[in-house]
Amino acid sequence: MLAFIGFVMIFVMMILLFKEKTVPAVLFVLLPVVAALLAGFSIKEIAEFINKGVATTWKTAVLFIFSVTYFGTMSDAGMFDKIVKPLVNFAGSNVTAVFIITAIISVVAHLDGSGATTFLIVIPAMLPIFKRLGLRIQSLMLVCCACAGIMNLVPWGGSTLRAATVIQMDPTDLWKMMIPTQIIGLILAFGLTIIIARLEEKRLQRIANLSDNFVNVVNEGNESTEAPEIVELKRPDLFWFNFLLTAAVITVLVIVKEVPSFVVFMVGLAIALLVNYKTAKEQHDRIKAHAPSAMQMAITLLSAGVLLGVMTHSGMIDSIAGSFIAILPGSFLRYLHIIVAALTVPIHTVVATDPYYYALLPIVIEVVGAYGVSPKAAAIAMLIGENMSWSVSAVVPSVYLGIGLAGLSYKEHLAFSFKWMWGLSLILILVAMFLGLIII
Repeated sequence: MLAFIGFVMIFVMMILLFKEKTVPAVLFVLLPVVAALLAGFSIKEIAEFINKGVATTWKTAVLFIFSVTYFGTMSDAGMFDKIVKPLVNFAGSNVTAVFIITAIISVVAHLDGSGATTFLIVIPAMLPIFKRLGLRIQSLMLVCCACAGIMNLVPWGGSTLRAATVIQMDPTDLWKMMIPTQIIGLILAFGLTIIIARLEEKRLQRIANLSDNFVNVVNEGNESTEAPEIVELKRPDLFWFNFLLTAAVITVLVIVKEVPSFVVFMVGLAIALLVNYKTAKEQHDRIKAHAPSAMQMAITLLSAGVLLGVMTHSGMIDSIAGSFIAILPGSFLRYLHIIVAALTVPIHTVVATDPYYYALLPIVIEVVGAYGVSPKAAAIAMLIGENMSWSVSAVVPSVYLGIGLAGLSYKEHLAFSFKWMWGLSLILILVAMFLGLIII
């Protein structure tokens, strides 16, 4: 019964999300609560589920509030203008060059294995360029997600750590086995980047009759039509201070693991406001200007904690996983790790990362173990699948950070990126099978 309720809840949620009948926050709160009540849980139990779930997302919500306000303040002060212009001039009208720059920044940004850090570095830096060139923002998210998914195989990444923990293996040793797959994956990610760039270029040529001086025309138009009140916010004389402050924030974010990310942005924002805008009114106006987008996504993230808490701690995820395995024909069970890995992109859309590794992976290991498949092979298969799917998941908090920074809805991101990420996932699984990492 619990699995059935969970399936119905997920189905209803996805239908309503795609039809945009209401905002995600409403669904993330009401549907899990109703599902838990129908499953027979008491109000006290449901409250405890929610408390545990929100405890996993509140830090990301606070991070989003302060990071969005920080980068918004830097944009108001004109810091990105001087960064964007050289990049655009370097790329010229070559859309492919812009996408390759995006991919390179994404790979470097994800060296720390954090999706939140990657989005915070890549999206604010490249978003103005994509807007000025008329490129779809969904394509920016796709390239960023594809590169981050491949890089997330590093041993300090959350996914590899979880998989290694389950099979009681050193994460570095597990990663070393996957280095050839990761290298091929990066080649594929850059290949995908070029494909998307070519598609975008053709789209621009169709709708805008792209010419050699298209970039210059767009830039000149932006500069000449800026409203006086926007120009007044610019602080060109403080560019180097703002640039060095941002570099320091990102450096601390990546290197100093002892300091929570949201604390870094709290301090950074306080300094940025104090130096760039001298009066209390100016500082208040900057906070007020960015409050709507910051709070809207923070509410969504906190609401996602309700969904995560109820699904995980009620046992709903475990029941769904068990039911999924039970319906497979016996002849398919020996290939369960490959089947689950191949279906991970749609599965992970509604199944959070922790349940995926700590609930579903052990079940898969136990089933395929009877057919001589090692826990290591099963873990690698599911690890590859998950790394290409977390960035399109409705239950991964950092995804909302990314789409919030990009100004997209979850529906827009999923509709554009889903097929590409799933295709990349399937190819990587085949690569790992060819290399002998995934045993049939």
